[in-house]
Amino acid sequence: HTGVASRRWASARRRRRASRGEGDGRGAMTDGLIPTHHEPVLGRSIGPKGTPPKNNASSTANARSSMDGQTVLGSDDQAASLSQTRVRLSASLFPADAALANRGGVPLGAVVHPFRDGETFEGAASSAFPSMTIQKPPTRCETCGAFVNGFCPVNARNGHWACVFCGSGNAHRCLINPVDADAAALPELAAREVEYVFSSRRETDKTTQNADADAALRASRGPSDAIRDESFSTNGNGPVFFVLDESMDADESRLMRRSVCQTLDALPDDKEVGLAAFAGAVSVYDVAASTRKSISALDGVAPVVASVVPGHRSPDAHDLLDVLDETRGGARRFIARLGDEGVRETFAAAVKALAPIRRRGGGDQGAARTRPRSLGAAVETAVAVLESVSSSSGKESEPGKERHKNQNRGRVIVCLGGPPTRGPGAAAADFSSEFYDAEERAARKYVETLAETVASLGVSVDVFCCGREAASASRLAPLAERTGGVVVAEEDFGDAFARDLAAAAARPTPRGAALTIHASKGVRVARLVGAADVMSAEDAARATGAARREKNTALAATAFALRGADDSQSVSAYFEYDGTASLDEPAFVHLQFITWIDCNGIGDENERSARCVTLRVSTTSSAVAYARAVHLPTASLLAARRLVLEAHEDDTLRVGAGSSASSRKNTGASVARIEKCVSRVAEAFSAGADSSPAPFPEALVPFAEAMYHLRRGPMLGVGFGHDDEKTTARLAFLFASHDVAYRSLAPVVYAWNGERNVRSGSPFPGTENVFGEEPFFAKLPALDLALAPHSAIVVDHGAFGAFGWVGRDVGVEPGEASGDATTTTTSSDANANATREAAVEAVTSLATRLARGSRSGSRSDTAGGNSTANTSVFPAPPSLVAAEGSSAARRVVCRLAPAHRDAPHEQDARFPPVRGTSLEARRAFAARAPPTEELTFFQWMRGLGVDAPVTPWAPWR
Repeated sequence: HTGVASRRWASARRRRRASRGEGDGRGAMTDGLIPTHHEPVLGRSIGPKGTPPKNNASSTANARSSMDGQTVLGSDDQAASLSQTRVRLSASLFPADAALANRGGVPLGAVVHPFRDGETFEGAASSAFPSMTIQKPPTRCETCGAFVNGFCPVNARNGHWACVFCGSGNAHRCLINPVDADAAALPELAAREVEYVFSSRRETDKTTQNADADAALRASRGPSDAIRDESFSTNGNGPVFFVLDESMDADESRLMRRSVCQTLDALPDDKEVGLAAFAGAVSVYDVAASTRKSISALDGVAPVVASVVPGHRSPDAHDLLDVLDETRGGARRFIARLGDEGVRETFAAAVKALAPIRRRGGGDQGAARTRPRSLGAAVETAVAVLESVSSSSGKESEPGKERHKNQNRGRVIVCLGGPPTRGPGAAAADFSSEFYDAEERAARKYVETLAETVASLGVSVDVFCCGREAASASRLAPLAERTGGVVVAEEDFGDAFARDLAAAAARPTPRGAALTIHASKGVRVARLVGAADVMSAEDAARATGAARREKNTALAATAFALRGADDSQSVSAYFEYDGTASLDEPAFVHLQFITWIDCNGIGDENERSARCVTLRVSTTSSAVAYARAVHLPTASLLAARRLVLEAHEDDTLRVGAGSSASSRKNTGASVARIEKCVSRVAEAFSAGADSSPAPFPEALVPFAEAMYHLRRGPMLGVGFGHDDEKTTARLAFLFASHDVAYRSLAPVVYAWNGERNVRSGSPFPGTENVFGEEPFFAKLPALDLALAPHSAIVVDHGAFGAFGWVGRDVGVEPGEASGDATTTTTSSDANANATREAAVEAVTSLATRLARGSRSGSRSDTAGGNSTANTSVFPAPPSLVAAEGSSAARRVVCRLAPAHRDAPHEQDARFPPVRGTSLEARRAFAARAPPTEELTFFQWMRGLGVDAPVTPWAPWR
């Protein structure tokens, strides 16, 4: 009856259209017509109300659906889900079972790179799914605001299309193809990744002749990447205000001043800079050329003038009267362009004048921890100067228009050599003092409030904690997190600090960027981890221009405000199924990720860019098929980021975070969460198994190995670093790119194969040259079995550094190894030295290249050549090469999991080079291995009551 009624309804509609001379439109979408009401069935073809939805995956994926119109994409969903340049899903198939998706232990989500350009993930094919740039506003659904895409049924004859997210019908003239009515010819439907560049003033249905001229003008400027680069240089590179600690030892102060001067020399002439220093009070230095010219120079030395602000309290209007006094030039005299006459000399003279303060009668300042540091007052003063300069610089919004609250006003870079001990945000009491808890609680509350205020003013804050003294990084972390900055911990103020300081001063900080995520009905965004905040409905409407469009706010996308703009920045989205999901196999889940970039300062209009990535993922009711479809690096990264964030929040909120007892307690809680995660995976995927211990799914063993590395690594492990180092490591991991973050979670070893081994055959069976050129490097798991005396290796630990290790017997023939009584000849000594030098050179070159973020393996990378991988890792990871037995070798040893205590068959499976090694040789290696009581991976799994299958190791990317 339903089918007959539908045919009668369609025939009557065709007769009415024919009477008006419009044609019948057969062969298009539902006889050339999209009705205004649809059954919103997830992942199935959309037909008129009363028509049964198609439940056939092949018909849904058909490029030309005769009933619902033309769908351009959809024939290779599983490959496309892992081949995007900006989005990486946790699996190529989504589970149809809501319980498995929400409580299966393996997170369901995606890692998104909002600002990445043209770079693919490791192992992903970039040519199969190209992106496209379009110079026009996007076509959006009137109900939910989603963009039209190649998965939507589109009728190119009349511009009607159906939204795959909410099921609503839409009609837009821009989708009409008058030539051949072929929807595949429409550019916005031909790619999964589309970037729209348009003007917000033109984002209406009324297109005027002037608007078309503006579009032609933008097209003549070049591709959208050029527009984006220009917008970042205008909107992102605001003034940089350096806030320096004066309460340091003489050697640290000398290094800091030298590094700041080096950074100053590296900055361009158009960069605006300011300077403040703090100890017991805050000194703000006048670096403007107008003030310098008004004072007669003595003997050619540029004068240094500073205004002093009290440091024992938050500065009020009276305290800032001298700084903001308009009769003396206002706050503008504290910000100057480096290209102006004499500004560099004045700034350098002010920096060099920051000698450590000494007590009366001589002597040093006492213990570094107790020296006065009024950091809170210094940051408030710097922000007040930047806000005042921005308000008076003419960059405000036009009269009658509201200034965007996230407009960039600049960046504050704090260089700290110890904890704040004076004024707001300070905690001068020792851990053992009865006043410590009260001071720590008040200090953390102040930092939280300050972070919210600074973020609302559009100022970013970077905090550098360097030197020998701990600087309470966990207390100051919210100040950097909430404002889009970073916390960097360095051993000293040397070359590494200078390099990161220069990179921080040049980082782009555009404001107004947002990320919106659309998902099929029944799938929601449960959480987002990264430098992003959930936006209110009003802010989201302003950022996306969707206020007048979306008729149903319940179906609108989840919107997030992005704090930073680094190409290497990523955010992690976690999905959950709700009770409305209808995922009976076969079905599809559609996902759409849109990055909105407000490109202020280009032309007379407000240029905007919307980067859209649309994916379609098939569902499966088989737990085995889902386990095999999991992309292990992404799923492991999502699980680890959730666990690390929970540990970081515990540290940030708790009082006494720096005490050793509290740190051990928090580490124990984090380890318990990791073990619970692994146990949940075993329970979810071994349902119905009667064996004890519970079998762990073979396809997910690398996931468990990643959790094992997280348990012992620098973010949650006991054997790594101080609380400040843990805080910076966690923040770097949470915000890093997908590939760098996965290396930070699960390090990998690259073993060098020298010329002698190339001639005699590879000692690494089952391996291949990772980089495709000489020198030969084989990719191996991060196990201490790689520390053989004749080996030379590099441990790639992502954001935490690249560390080389050269064994003592590298270059020595087997019969001439150290410890043998055989006497070597002069010729053999020369050959051994040459081989060892080649090993050191190869290992050093690779460690340097990996620390820079390049994993392409090209020699040109070391010389500054291009790379397909990201080369802008910030902060720059350290690189080190150590010899076996040296003190620095401990940095390599601690990153390798102990496997010398495993059974021989377990060693053979996880570490291919030891296959065929005799039992005596294994015992000899175990005897000389570094002593440890740490559990191996298999011992740890058995302790959880889980049976981990012994599977051959594979180089997961």
